[in-house]
Amino acid sequence: MLSYTLHDEERLYPEAGKIADDRVAFERDRGRIIHSAAFRRLQGKTQVFGVRYGDFFRTRLTHSLEVAQIGKALAVRLGADPTLVEAISLAHDIGHPPFGHYGEKVLRTRMAEHGGFEANAQNLRVLTQLEVKSDRYAGLNLTRSVLDGLLKYKEIYDSRHEQRKFCYAEDAQLLEWVCERGSPEERSFECQIMDWADDVAYSAHDLEDGIHVGMITIQHLRRPSNQDAVITRVREGAEERGKKWSAAEIVQELDWLAARLIELEELPTPRHARAALKDLTSRLINESVRCAQAAPRLGWRERLSERYRFGIMVPDAQERRCEVLKQVAFVLVFAEPRVTTLAYRAHHMVDRLFDVFQNEESAAMYPLEFQEHFYGARDDVTRRRVACDYLATMTDFQAERAFQRLFVPGYESILDPLV
Repeated sequence: MLSYTLHDEERLYPEAGKIADDRVAFERDRGRIIHSAAFRRLQGKTQVFGVRYGDFFRTRLTHSLEVAQIGKALAVRLGADPTLVEAISLAHDIGHPPFGHYGEKVLRTRMAEHGGFEANAQNLRVLTQLEVKSDRYAGLNLTRSVLDGLLKYKEIYDSRHEQRKFCYAEDAQLLEWVCERGSPEERSFECQIMDWADDVAYSAHDLEDGIHVGMITIQHLRRPSNQDAVITRVREGAEERGKKWSAAEIVQELDWLAARLIELEELPTPRHARAALKDLTSRLINESVRCAQAAPRLGWRERLSERYRFGIMVPDAQERRCEVLKQVAFVLVFAEPRVTTLAYRAHHMVDRLFDVFQNEESAAMYPLEFQEHFYGARDDVTRRRVACDYLATMTDFQAERAFQRLFVPGYESILDPLV
């Protein structure tokens, strides 16, 4: 296992441990994340299908738990600290707004010229500023290793490159502290493990949900327009990562998936099909964990934390299969008319709510902790940031209820809270 030092376990604000608390630093971090309000709210936030459309479908919370489970298995295999990777994985989506990527797109547009919005950057903001644990400091005061593990991207936001992943400009000093004895360009070993676990969970579980709801079928997969769309998206994504996958290689993966779908659809009973689908996702995850290797990083020096001593290496074929499955889910599920209709609805609600909450006359409608920030705002940019933070904390249900209270005549009693 990698060697972790007091530097890796350092917190921005020094604090004494509790009496008779025998937990190590990363165990305390994991506990702080699990007990936070932001983590609980993930149970009401969309992953792919809205949380109100069925108890079977995954939410941001169940997705985060699954990523943590996969990440922990990878950490055990690769020699990273399992508890550290688990904590990072549990928090990796904690800044996501309601309605998944649809809500994120609205906030990104509305904040493009006002400091930006991006879910990975919002993770850091939630954990270091918005969550409350003590009156002696802001946020949860997590260790350097956990915060660094969440930093998949370490560029400061620039409105000229709004598609680029980033950290907010106001977090530049925090970013410098986090990256001490690390790298402002590279990701830590634990971050790479979490990122692969996230990709694996997305590819396997979005596939499972899509098959369950009847959107991913052999008939839909074999439609030429769908196959062309998948091939295009996979090749574009590969080029961004410096890889070149041929159409023939992608079609080979589509044929593999088609064979699995035929097997599932030919089973005699729904129970047999459910069991076989579970077995398929289990095998996909197992293969993705077993194939990963720890690769020594060229140029690593002892002055750097051991968290930068290794990188994760995944065989090209396994990475390609993972990417193909993700894009199949996008084309057959995310771009499906029933889902895009929900996306339009979500976009409309978040956009209208932003119009309301960015205005000074709406300040009295904020919860008390946000009123304090809003009334203290000295300019329009700061007020927009408060509105963005507030909307990003909402669950799907809270956003729907706020929209109905504001825009649907006769909805509920005047004595009911807004959210």
